[in-house]
Amino acid sequence: MTKLTLLALCENNPSGSIPSSIGKMTKLSTICLLHNKLSGNLPSKMNNLTKLQSLQISNNNFKGHLPQDICHGEVLAYISANQNHFSDPTPRSLKNFSGLRRVRLESNQFTGNIVDAFSVYPDLYYIDLSNNAFYGHLSPNSGKCHNLSSLKISNNHLSGCIPLELLEATKLQRLDLSSNQLIGKIPKELSQLSLLSELMLSNNQFSRNISPNLISLKNLEQLSLANNHLSGSIPKKVGQLIKLWALNLSKNKFYSLPSSFSQLQHLQFLDLSGNSFTGKNPNHAWRATTIGNVEPLT
Repeated sequence: MTKLTLLALCENNPSGSIPSSIGKMTKLSTICLLHNKLSGNLPSKMNNLTKLQSLQISNNNFKGHLPQDICHGEVLAYISANQNHFSDPTPRSLKNFSGLRRVRLESNQFTGNIVDAFSVYPDLYYIDLSNNAFYGHLSPNSGKCHNLSSLKISNNHLSGCIPLELLEATKLQRLDLSSNQLIGKIPKELSQLSLLSELMLSNNQFSRNISPNLISLKNLEQLSLANNHLSGSIPKKVGQLIKLWALNLSKNKFYSLPSSFSQLQHLQFLDLSGNSFTGKNPNHAWRATTIGNVEPLT
């Protein structure tokens, strides 16, 4: 089938590996094999698919590594390889090609320095690298992806601080860096990312207090800063997060609970456990009638 341009076998039950003869189907622009029982290594002959624009192979049992020159044709824009067993560093061609738009590699065993693995992608709007073994510092180049709306790199081994250059990604709506080894203070400058609706920074080593500026993100719907070394009082401006429905500040060192919680009328999930609150809780902090899954403080 050397003239075939689209191969879609998703959500069936084929098993076994992809044959190397797929490399002869050089006109393929889309491969969609999502949600199957395929396994084994991807054949290196896939490097011959220089017209490939979309590779969708998520939710299978593939192992090994992605073909090193999968972006050799410089047209590949969409990659979904999440929920497999891929390992080793990501393909070198990902570093050298800037045309990627959507990348999903989460829930594998990819490794390597994240700075060396990825570059600047002007058209990238979504990337999820969560649940892998990447290490190194978060690259300042992330901010140069000016169309980026979702950046998710949770549950890896990232270290260092959040670079201020990330603020250049002004279209960012979802930022998830939870479960890493990030340190320092959570930058108050993140408040400049006015479109943020989801900010997940739990399970790191952030310290000091929360800047009131950070709590001025009016579009926040989910905020999780749990299991860090944050201290001081929870800013009174938390009541201005009128869209907030999930808030997790547990396992820190906060000691003051503001009465402005009563203004969070959409709050459904709240966890403040494992802090250092003292004295009586202000009754007026619990007037929001929609709160669910709330444990009483002691």
